[in-house]
Amino acid sequence: PLRLRGGAPAAQQGQGAQLGELVFRRFGRNVRVTHGLASVEGRAATAGYEPQRAIDGSTQTQWSDAGMGPLLIRFGCPLEFDQYSFFTAADAPGRDPVRWRLEGSNDEGRSWAALHKISLDYPPPYERLKVLDDWLRIPACWPTSAPNNTQVCRSTEELVRRRLTFPQTPLS
Repeated sequence: PLRLRGGAPAAQQGQGAQLGELVFRRFGRNVRVTHGLASVEGRAATAGYEPQRAIDGSTQTQWSDAGMGPLLIRFGCPLEFDQYSFFTAADAPGRDPVRWRLEGSNDEGRSWAALHKISLDYPPPYERLKVLDDWLRIPACWPTSAPNNTQVCRSTEELVRRRLTFPQTPLS
């Protein structure tokens, strides 16, 4: 998260960010992500609010991180998706992200590309345990025939530059 509800940059708010569940879809169908490994590097998780709870398949659990570190999710193979969203956590609307960046890596985290960025405040619902009003679209990633199953992904910035954006994608 880059900013939480309430206005100050997330790193200055001191209360931390939270999500009820991070969810992905491809062609309108849910993508199972419970096999991923979620973490926040360099931090011990608070019991009951571990990073894995952001992708455990339950909207009734939540991930929370007071240190505002990025939520890292690693998958053993490429994950194909074209939309994402998240559920608000059960408490504290002030910890809901309103600005964030979704990044992807094709080389096990050595380099990252921005797949989608919300740089103007996006209004998450005040209702608790509710999915965002919109499914956010991201550029497509295409599998290649390379031996290591890499994908070719185009960042939102590149698609904006080429004027190939998705109509439903908030660009800022």
